[in-house]
Amino acid sequence: MKILQQHGNYYFLKKQHNTAIDSLQKALKIAGKFENLAEQIATSEAIANNYLALKNVTEFKKQNNITQQLYEVQTDVENEAVNTAFNFINNSQQEQLKKEKTFLKWNVILLTSMLIFILLLWRYLAFRYRLKTQQYKNYITFFEEKQKPTIEPQPVKKATKPSVVPKEMEKRILKKLSEFEKTKEFTNRDISLSRLAIQFETNTKYLSEVVNNHKQKNFNTYINELRVNYIIEKLKTNPTYLQYKISYLAEDSGFTSHSLFATVFKSVTGVPPTAFIAILKDKKELSKSNKTKHGD
Repeated sequence: MKILQQHGNYYFLKKQHNTAIDSLQKALKIAGKFENLAEQIATSEAIANNYLALKNVTEFKKQNNITQQLYEVQTDVENEAVNTAFNFINNSQQEQLKKEKTFLKWNVILLTSMLIFILLLWRYLAFRYRLKTQQYKNYITFFEEKQKPTIEPQPVKKATKPSVVPKEMEKRILKKLSEFEKTKEFTNRDISLSRLAIQFETNTKYLSEVVNNHKQKNFNTYINELRVNYIIEKLKTNPTYLQYKISYLAEDSGFTSHSLFATVFKSVTGVPPTAFIAILKDKKELSKSNKTKHGD
């Protein structure tokens, strides 16, 4: 089972996601036979991440639902174990406390119950937090891998229909787009298809077709993704940005509203901006803690 999981992780890093899914599905079956919930959850999450990498939203959601069901089963098992332990402790205490005075008996019971409740609540919250944090970290890891390659123009032959843009004009527009992506012009709220077409000395039809054919998205989506990637880079390289409010990040990247920024950010990264920032802060604190330990 471990070997199959390792194969799955290896193929994930190699971006051979279908092969990775096959290995992980086999590992999931073996984990199921042994009723090993922890391994089932880890393997199911890995399968979901591969579907996410393939942009197979339907299968990703199905696998995510399976993972959540496994979480619920694990929670039920833990609760049952805790309840059994609690009942055993409580019954033992009852036998002993019967020999003591009534006042002392009820105080001990009350104190014990409160401590157990607090302990169970703390364990539950800590458990849920670890699971959620790990899931977000998986998204962040996947997203960082996704961000490594730069946006490259697609060959003209991949266009779904004959291009009406002259070859020379198409090359010129692609060159200008490449230069445009290296600037911060896309953070200007007033940027539009017509405005950029004038700047590129072409018309909106040509510019729109080149973006659609070579960026595989419409103009608005293209601009919004550039803005999100700009903010992500700021968050990762400038610690000050981690302290800013979401409304400021939206304004700084050129979005007209907080809600639009949050929606586009989640569609690009898979997680809300608040969760993304929380993970980066955790990673920063962990890195600082590790440096302190090594320094000691």
